[in-house]
Amino acid sequence: MILCCVVLSMIFLCGCVEEPYEPAGTPTVSSTTTTATPTPTPKTELSLGESLVVNNISFTVVKYEFTESYEAGYEENYTYRPPEGAKYLWVYVKAKNVGELAYYAPGDYDVNLLYKGEKIIYKHPDPWFDEKAMYYGGTEIYPNVNEEGWTLYEVPEGIDISQAKVRVGLHTRTVTWSLTS
Repeated sequence: MILCCVVLSMIFLCGCVEEPYEPAGTPTVSSTTTTATPTPTPKTELSLGESLVVNNISFTVVKYEFTESYEAGYEENYTYRPPEGAKYLWVYVKAKNVGELAYYAPGDYDVNLLYKGEKIIYKHPDPWFDEKAMYYGGTEIYPNVNEEGWTLYEVPEGIDISQAKVRVGLHTRTVTWSLTS
């Protein structure tokens, strides 16, 4: 009878095998591998006519032209000429609000010319100058409204336009436009 009890005990004990303990919430490791998709680097140099949107403002450097002088005056026109060895470079820019609320357009002080790496600051024409609509910016513009016009720079007479770039501070980014197409 003892033998019978031992055999029955062994049978009962063999059925009571436990699984290894795994605490709740233990992460399971997946054998699938993921490949990181590279994030495209935003363009930092654009061409004439290309637009870039930052903070719901689309900004474009549209065109440029040179002049040897310009005229302005209240009652009589006065001819303004750059210093000897220089000429005027006019750059036409456009800011458009593409958002749903009012946003600030970059100001004229945010639009600079780089020539061979050196910064040339925007030149304010005579206040009575009205031959070209000037770009001033720096104000809030509402959805679908444009702020556009010309910026003026004094540049060397023999400027190599391929070495000239327009640099614009657009809130959190600074972007450069090449003046060659």
